[in-house]
Amino acid sequence: MVGPMLVAGWRDVGPLRPTHRASGVLPARLDRCLVRGPGVTSASALVFPRGASDHRPISIDLAVHRAAA
Repeated sequence: MVGPMLVAGWRDVGPLRPTHRASGVLPARLDRCLVRGPGVTSASALVFPRGASDHRPISIDLAVHRAAA
């Protein structure tokens, strides 16, 4: 998907850098990480250099925050 993710109840916490480059096309951010719920956030999000694929690998460290009892 190109553009903002508008899926009810889900948030995009993936990296903001382009993750895909097709021949003759501008780089685009296609690869995403979606989470649900208020207690999950991204502690870090990275885009790695491109390898054999036209997609660049992404890495996301998720943090889970528990509500105080």
